[in-house]
Amino acid sequence: MERKDTIHAGAVVRDGAAFGIYPETPWPGDANNDGVVNVGDLGIVAANWNNTNGPVWVMGNFNGDGVVDVGDLGVLAGNWGWTGAPAPPCPSRPAWC
Repeated sequence: MERKDTIHAGAVVRDGAAFGIYPETPWPGDANNDGVVNVGDLGIVAANWNNTNGPVWVMGNFNGDGVVDVGDLGVLAGNWGWTGAPAPPCPSRPAWC
């Protein structure tokens, strides 16, 4: 049986159950990790719309389902205008980065 991991606001969810927390996870919707959810992130989602070739967070696949689509747009919209500290640079984060 293949396991499916997804990332939700810092929690790694495997087969429906949270099993790990990554405190440096970017804020949901912050694709470019600049510490704000805004038009820059919307542009990233738009540029990768309907991408099913293994998109990751920095491509706008915020819910980890393997496609950049309306679900990811909903994550972005739900966090629109959020500002805070950016997460650490991508190389220090897990492979989903």
